[in-house]
Amino acid sequence: MDQAILGATIELLSEVGYVQVTVAEVARRAGVSKPAIYRRWSQKSQLVVEAMVTQMRPGKDNDSGSAAGDLLALTEQLISVLTLTPLGRVLPGLVAEMATDPVLATSYRDLIIKPNQRHWRAAVERGVASGELSPETNVDFVLNSLAGPLYFCLLITGEPIDPGYARAAVLQDPGFFNASNTLGVIYNRAGHTGPAEAAFRHALAGDGDHVSALSNLVKLLLRQDRGSETAAFVARLDRLQPVPPFQHFNLGREALDAGNPALARDHFLRELRLQPFQDEVHFWAAQAYSRLGQTGFAQHHLRQAVEFSGNRAAHDRYAAKLEALRHGAVQ
Repeated sequence: MDQAILGATIELLSEVGYVQVTVAEVARRAGVSKPAIYRRWSQKSQLVVEAMVTQMRPGKDNDSGSAAGDLLALTEQLISVLTLTPLGRVLPGLVAEMATDPVLATSYRDLIIKPNQRHWRAAVERGVASGELSPETNVDFVLNSLAGPLYFCLLITGEPIDPGYARAAVLQDPGFFNASNTLGVIYNRAGHTGPAEAAFRHALAGDGDHVSALSNLVKLLLRQDRGSETAAFVARLDRLQPVPPFQHFNLGREALDAGNPALARDHFLRELRLQPFQDEVHFWAAQAYSRLGQTGFAQHHLRQAVEFSGNRAAHDRYAAKLEALRHGAVQ
C-alpha cells in the first residue's frame, strides 16, 4: 500500500506541483482511503518528502581516486536531481512550508539533506587525506560553495542552472576559492554578514591574491565601520590592481556623456572584469548596450544589476528599468 501511495504522490507532483497536490487526489489514484494515508503521514508535506526520497538515486561513496572527480560526480548528480526530478519543481513550495513547519523541516533535512551531505563530506575528507586538498580545507565551505549556488538559482533568482556549472566549479576551481567568494556574495546579499565575511576570508586563506574576495571583504568591512581593519587588504589590492577601482567605470560614464556608447561599453566591461558583482556598473553597462541598440545584452546586465543590488531601493530602480527596457530603450 505504501508504495502505491508514494507512487501516486510522485505522479501527481510531476503533473501539478506541490501546492496543487491534495491528499484526496493521492488517495483516489492509489486506490486507498484518506484515513489510510493520514495514519501513515499526518501532513501532506511529510508525505511529499518521503515520496521524493524514492526518486533520489542512492548516494555512493565510490572512490574514484580523485576528490575533484568525486565532487564533480556528486555535483552533477545534484544538478540532475534539481532539474530532472519532481524535487526541483516542488522545492520552492516546500521551503515556504518549512519556514512554519518545524516537523517538515526536520524531516526534509534528515531524509534528504543529511544522507547526501555524508557522501560529499567523505569525498572532501578523502581529498584531504590523500594530499589533493589542503589540510586546512573547510569541509562545510566546500559543500556550501558547490551546492549553494544551485539552490540560489532554484529558489531565489529563478535562472536556469548552467549544465556546465559542475565542471567549472570543481575542475576550474580546484581550491574552491572562487566558489567560496561566490558563497560570500550570496550570504552578504541575504544580510548574513558574519558568514559572508568568513567565506571571503576562507577564499583569501587559500588564495591571498584573490582580487574579487579582497574587494568584497574590504567593502563589507567598510560598511560595518571597520575601516581600521582594511589597511592591509587595501594595500594588497593596490598592488594587484595598478588600475584604481572604478577608474574604468568613471571613464565609461564620461564616454557615455560624450555620446560614445561603444567606448563606454568597453570601459564598463573592463571594470566588471575587476569587480563582477558591482550592481551600478552592470546598470551603466546596460545603458551603453541600450544606446547601441543591443537590447539582449542590456537586459542581461540589468538582470545582473537587480541580482547584485545591495538594497531595496536599488533593486526596485533596476527592476523598473528592466521592465521599461522590455517596452523600449532605457533612458
